[in-house]
Amino acid sequence: MRSLKIFFLSLLAAVSLLVTACGEDKVEITATEFVTAFTSGDVDGVLKHIEGGDELSDNDLKAAKGKLKLVVTAVAEEVKAKGGMAKFEIVSRQEQNDGATVILKTKTTFGDGSSEDGEMTLVRNANGDYKIKG
Repeated sequence: MRSLKIFFLSLLAAVSLLVTACGEDKVEITATEFVTAFTSGDVDGVLKHIEGGDELSDNDLKAAKGKLKLVVTAVAEEVKAKGGMAKFEIVSRQEQNDGATVILKTKTTFGDGSSEDGEMTLVRNANGDYKIKG
């Protein structure tokens, strides 16, 4: 009976670790996909990861895409001039007390060897998905 209790406690601990790791992966995946979309000029990919981006009406979506395209295209051209994005790293991660907000410190390295440090804030929505806070 004691060994069965230890087994279930171990299983519970393993499942808890797995669930925690999956939550961390969602943040990292969202941040990486957002930066990749931004640096490659993918307006739809950027919009998909912005908080509230999937809640826009058709008219607002069209207007947002038009404005966003200008910025995303300019950034993509800058990145291309630096030899493309070679590596994106999350340097640190700070969970906020609200349990839904995460602040990431990042480093993006380009093909020419230069790099830029950055910071992004992600917020978990009602569906449990993380979005970039604008």
